[in-house]
Amino acid sequence: MLNGVELRPGMILNMSSSTRFGRMVRWALARGYRKLTGDKHARRNCPSHSAMVVEDAGALWIGEAQAPRAGLTSLTAFQDALDRGVYYNFRIFEPIGATTQEARAASAAWMRYVCGRPYDAIAMLRLLLKAAFGDIINSAAGVPWAFYCTEANMTAWRKGAGRDFYHNKSPTPLTEFKRFLEGYLIEIAAK
Repeated sequence: MLNGVELRPGMILNMSSSTRFGRMVRWALARGYRKLTGDKHARRNCPSHSAMVVEDAGALWIGEAQAPRAGLTSLTAFQDALDRGVYYNFRIFEPIGATTQEARAASAAWMRYVCGRPYDAIAMLRLLLKAAFGDIINSAAGVPWAFYCTEANMTAWRKGAGRDFYHNKSPTPLTEFKRFLEGYLIEIAAK
């Protein structure tokens, strides 16, 4: 359970991050978030990190692609980060119409293709340019053997479940929020 929500493999976590890197991402994506939402505090509220609920050895974890390598964060440690305000504007999404088998396949793909891989720092410059100038070149931002947070989620859902609701080769946490607004993702709330 996380923030009162019963977790399942494949759930997508989308949030704002108060880390230094999170602030840089929020700053880069703020203009697009402001256009989308009208939020006057877009630099504070724009999503800047995403993760996925994954299963390993029968236990649930938070799969995060962060420097230096993608890895697993315990539910307790992640809840502590939420409680301390490291992450805020926290949302839990699931793809509309995804089956339990597809979600488990996405989780397994995250473990197979993403976990332990290097963080895709090369993609960061390209994503910052994308935020400033738009999609001039529609190709993946980084290298195929490394992952950043949203790219990891996209890869897991594409390779594991054969589902592409990102419709983007270099998605950001803002892309996930857009797909929620467009009806590709549903927000799961605490009961």
